[in-house]
Amino acid sequence: MALHDARGSGYNDGEKLLRPSTVGALEVKWRFDAADAGHEVGPIHASPVVLDDRVYVGSNLGRFYAIDRDGDMSWTYLPLQPNPLLASLVVPSPIGSPIEAVATPIVGAAVLPSHKPYVIFGDMDGNLYALHRQTGAPVWVKPNVDGHDLGGVIGNSMVLAGDTLIVGFSSIENYGLILAQQGYPCCTFRGMVAAFDVATGAEKWRFRTIPDGEQQALPASLAPFTFGPSGADVWGQPTYDEHTDTVYFGTGQNFSPRPDGGGGDYSDSIVALDAHTGELRWSYQATADDVWAEGLPNPDPEGRYHDLDFGDSPKLYKLPGLGRVVGAGDKAGAYHVLDAETGELVLRTQHLATASALGGFQNLGATAHGLVYQHGLDRIGPVGSTAFKGKVLALTPDGSDVVWSVSRPGSEIVGGLAVAHDVLYFQSPREEKAPGDPPAWALYAVHAKTGAVLKRVELPGRAVSSPVVSRGRVYIGDGNSAVAMLGVVENGGLLCLGLPGNP
Repeated sequence: MALHDARGSGYNDGEKLLRPSTVGALEVKWRFDAADAGHEVGPIHASPVVLDDRVYVGSNLGRFYAIDRDGDMSWTYLPLQPNPLLASLVVPSPIGSPIEAVATPIVGAAVLPSHKPYVIFGDMDGNLYALHRQTGAPVWVKPNVDGHDLGGVIGNSMVLAGDTLIVGFSSIENYGLILAQQGYPCCTFRGMVAAFDVATGAEKWRFRTIPDGEQQALPASLAPFTFGPSGADVWGQPTYDEHTDTVYFGTGQNFSPRPDGGGGDYSDSIVALDAHTGELRWSYQATADDVWAEGLPNPDPEGRYHDLDFGDSPKLYKLPGLGRVVGAGDKAGAYHVLDAETGELVLRTQHLATASALGGFQNLGATAHGLVYQHGLDRIGPVGSTAFKGKVLALTPDGSDVVWSVSRPGSEIVGGLAVAHDVLYFQSPREEKAPGDPPAWALYAVHAKTGAVLKRVELPGRAVSSPVVSRGRVYIGDGNSAVAMLGVVENGGLLCLGLPGNP
């Protein structure tokens, strides 16, 4: 799965070939794109997942792929068509050539159960699929699970807990205020985490971050909002503690307010549920009454509207003298450490200053070697400045101190991190170079204990997917749907990097 394991470590401790002494020779082995697939692949935002030298990944044009170690396509699967409202917003049209009709975009990572020969993934329309790993044949399909036209699996939001699949659901209804100009009633999506039987897809439970009965019509004074509260979506990967049978996840901001103008109880929060029943164990809210949607300033002159999600996965680990904790960074740029049993705050430490709605800390941080690794955007200059630098930090486990950091001016480091054999990998999608030069996209390998740059591989295009390391190879998605619309990237794909030869 994304982040390698259910506790959200992002650490592959089995990697043997790629290490600090060898990673300097890293080179591109192959690129899987339209020439290999026989059709446009499109941007790949999802994190690839790997098992037995086969890579599984979906694309923004709506196809799911199984690709072997040599870059050859084993099979492809075309999911369901999006509902009309979603299709009007997300079906892309790459500049330069016509494309065939596509299915619903797949922007989140799949999961690979160890006890079933399945690959399971979700799409942007809330459909879940289990396919046979060898053939791509459907085993079960769950259509429109969340029941909302703009809700679905929009991020790396799946985790496996034994024979249970746990999925977070989020929405692009944060564009609801823009849609309201066309008569759309903003906003009605309610964030959700749900659990399913891996073998059959049968639903076991669901937990709404906007509880049943809480949403209602809003007074005219809150126009252009018409319904609320809404939002509190779940787009980061949940984590699972098998010792206590607890699932932890982070939530986003509200898309619309309560009638009194405030937000819901579970927005911008870390939430713990009983993984067997879905019952609430505790919740911790970092930012109360955070309401934000596209079209609102961030923030406004009165200091409202912030968009301070927890997109980062709550990482599960131990602190000396305290025991099990969960730690996560939010888009306010703070790292939060909580008691895993009670949800009580142990320590909150501010590390990044936000410059835009993209926020501070992003999703898919990691933990290894007694350190916590976080990444995101750090404002340059005074409050109100929109200049920033992308940053990767290694923190002490309580989040209080920075052991090392790497920064790149102007780079939106929003894809996740991967750690393997003392090396940390990240993508830097838009680096500033010399004045007048176009920005660059590069993959970095740095020493996980010191931050020393071991290798930088500059690549064409732009990408926001997270790197994955397996058996001497690094796999990264290629393409960015946002800039593809501007003609910067016409076709995406999957890149594989490795050492010279074919070890």
